Amino acid sequence: MVAVSGYTGEGRGEKQSSPGIPETNLAPSSIAVIDGDPFAPKKPTVGDFLPPYLDVVDQRSTPGTDLGSNGLDEKCGQWALYGECQNGHRFAVQIFCGKPWHEACREIMHRRKIARLLPKVQQLLPAGHWVIRPPNELQVWFLSRRGRRLLIKRVIKALKSLEYRRGLVFIHYFGDDPTRFAFHLDVLVDGGWLEPEVLEELKAKLRRLIYNPAAIKRWGDTLAVNYHFKPTWGQVYSALEYCTRPTFTQLEGNERAADSIRGERTIRRWGRWDEEPKWQLGESEKKLQSLVSLEKGECPVCGKPIIWNKNPIPFDLVRSQGGVEITTGYYSLPPTRSPPAPLGGVDQRLNGLLKRKHAAFLEREEYLAQLARGGDQCR
Repeated sequence: MVAVSGYTGEGRGEKQSSPGIPETNLAPSSIAVIDGDPFAPKKPTVGDFLPPYLDVVDQRSTPGTDLGSNGLDEKCGQWALYGECQNGHRFAVQIFCGKPWHEACREIMHRRKIARLLPKVQQLLPAGHWVIRPPNELQVWFLSRRGRRLLIKRVIKALKSLEYRRGLVFIHYFGDDPTRFAFHLDVLVDGGWLEPEVLEELKAKLRRLIYNPAAIKRWGDTLAVNYHFKPTWGQVYSALEYCTRPTFTQLEGNERAADSIRGERTIRRWGRWDEEPKWQLGESEKKLQSLVSLEKGECPVCGKPIIWNKNPIPFDLVRSQGGVEITTGYYSLPPTRSPPAPLGGVDQRLNGLLKRKHAAFLEREEYLAQLARGGDQCR
């Protein structure tokens, strides 16, 4: 059993708190309800980012830009990365701080997050949407990154035990009130319609798998575990928009929570996501489809991979080159060279004839060289 109140005893009449766990005056029995050993943190690797700059660049420290600090209002959006595909299509992507409480880039980063996850979510139809929210008395425990990791691990393990073969976990730190910390999880899975009796049975099973008997005894069925069925692609897409929405929208008064979540990934996944899409976007969503391609590192014009320069450039340089925004934060630049023109029917035949004549010429030259070497040996 892990005690989460942070109280370790008294020395010289003063309370002492464990490192990393906030002090609280709540009774230990009211919040010490999650047992199990916390697992060690793992830093995201380059393989977790496609392409790497999409998440890493917001945290990198570039001389003169200070992109890795919290005071990003002045620098956010002032830098960009340049990329080009093998056919000469040139693009620039604007770099933003990515902090959810920064209103200037909040919606842009939200759209980018949707685009990154859309290829996976398109494999879900119908879908199920689970929501797990610990009670208010336990929220103090989740101010610690260790507590959040432990709950996330238990939720994924519990859903796996219910034979959900894959899922996307979205981490949220606040609810409708931006001043009140309210850690909760939204999970998208392959879903189906559940009869009320079956649903209540699954909810009870999830509560037992996530929380220990002390929590079940105290809160029982009031432990918030909810399920929503999404039978149409429009509802699935709306669920994606809802799950990826930023909830940490106010920094003032929440600085301690901001320090706790710095660098933390807010999306986890399990299972395989290699199936064909079960639904497509409408014609009116061409900009979003271009954004999906660019977030995957592919040219939206020809589909070829884009090679991105790792060194940021001033965004004013993008403007000076005549950059035109084609989708959220991505700009198309004029080509520096003309792409190779496709050969027509006559040109293809002529090109094939020239190749054959050249091959015959090389073969004749090699034959004459062999004759010359044979004559030297005879003399």
